[in-house]
Amino acid sequence: VSKKEKLNPGEFDIAMLMAHHGLGKVYLQAHQLDAAEHHFKKALETKCTEIHLQNKFHRESNLKLGLIMALQNRHAESIPYLESS
Repeated sequence: VSKKEKLNPGEFDIAMLMAHHGLGKVYLQAHQLDAAEHHFKKALETKCTEIHLQNKFHRESNLKLGLIMALQNRHAESIPYLESS
């Protein structure tokens, strides 16, 4: 997107959702679990107008958060995320 182009609010929300989800995956692959958790939670906080995309990214973010918490022996905390995935 050039400096002259601006994203409308719906496009911005989708971009933010995808960015946080993507960063979470990168940090998870790098075994930086705290940073991955932060970005997956931010992805879950991000709502967008494209409900099918939101649902897809939220499902996967919930699954990844549950995995992260299970890896850290935070089993009780992981259950709601895994049930939501």
